[in-house]
Amino acid sequence: EERERISNDAFTQATKWGSSTIFTKWTLRLSVVSMIACCYILQFWQSKCFRHLDMMNTSAEDINILKFVSPLGWTALSFFLVSCSLLAIYLVWAKKETMKLLQKPLRIHLQRDEDSEADNGHDDVFHFMEPSEDLPLKHSSPSNKAEYGSMGSK
Repeated sequence: EERERISNDAFTQATKWGSSTIFTKWTLRLSVVSMIACCYILQFWQSKCFRHLDMMNTSAEDINILKFVSPLGWTALSFFLVSCSLLAIYLVWAKKETMKLLQKPLRIHLQRDEDSEADNGHDDVFHFMEPSEDLPLKHSSPSNKAEYGSMGSK
């Protein structure tokens, strides 16, 4: 559970908008624009995207999915595939950046939420920062289980 929280915090830190590259920002932007275009096309011109298929008067041999989708439908499906592909590219980058962050020596601040009543450990927030002289270093490599599991306990 502690590992998962540290990994989630590292992912959050690695994917902050301000620290993202121009490439990753544009990847996400284009992904969102493609998904919005897909949704608008399907919402407003659904009848023009797909041809009517009467299941009662059609045999299984007569059904050709390529004929069922019109050119506008293929456009909407293309926008959907582009959006999903760009999101996948972003997630691969995010995972790579998270692993980089977890494998280098970092300063880790453990802060408690002031509003919480119980000290149950679920309100800890980890902040990953570059090493400095005023705080000790902790190496957060997942391969070193003893250190990795005990980081939040100090």
